[in-house]
Amino acid sequence: MRGDVKISFFDHRFDEGIDEEMFFICFHTGFLSSSNWVVPLAEIDGAAKDEKHMVYSPQFRVEFIFVPEQRSKGIWRDLPLATESVLDEAQESSARLRAAQT
Repeated sequence: MRGDVKISFFDHRFDEGIDEEMFFICFHTGFLSSSNWVVPLAEIDGAAKDEKHMVYSPQFRVEFIFVPEQRSKGIWRDLPLATESVLDEAQESSARLRAAQT
């Protein structure tokens, strides 16, 4: 991965069979200085506008872990699984997003 990158995050509505973009993050790989990058809520496009924290908690963040391309085949074995609290927070944020839109 090189150059300008946009990574979008979607909420899949199983009952309606649609994907809705929740937020996205844009960056240029030339500005990455380490293999770990944490993006706080204030810097996440589409989520930062939730100033009253109706959908995303103030501590919400996205963490990226970058690995060299030659290791990419085994990456999924080497990465830790999401903790239960991270999964719970993601589900709660998804539910708040749906409720805010209705």
